Amino acid sequence: MFHKVLILVPHTDDGEFGCGGSIGKWIDEDRDVYYIAFSSAEKSVLKGRPKDILRKEIREAVKVLGMQKENLSLFLLSASSAMNGSSFSASTHF
Repeated sequence: MFHKVLILVPHTDDGEFGCGGSIGKWIDEDRDVYYIAFSSAEKSVLKGRPKDILRKEIREAVKVLGMQKENLSLFLLSASSAMNGSSFSASTHF
């Protein structure tokens, strides 16, 4: 059986929606769960909401799921850099 799990998602909320139940189960089974999101989708945040709201929500979600905060990473890749082939190197560990 596996002990380490890597969740790779394009946006910050995709992991919880897509496999939040499995993440919780794996954490309950004492597996090491790592979560990597490639964008916080700031351009999709509704007008009047803080631009960093999705980053705040992902921090809260992993806390609720019981995940180690050190196991959460966010790469700040924008759609324009992906489309034109630009490289990205900035990452944020929460």
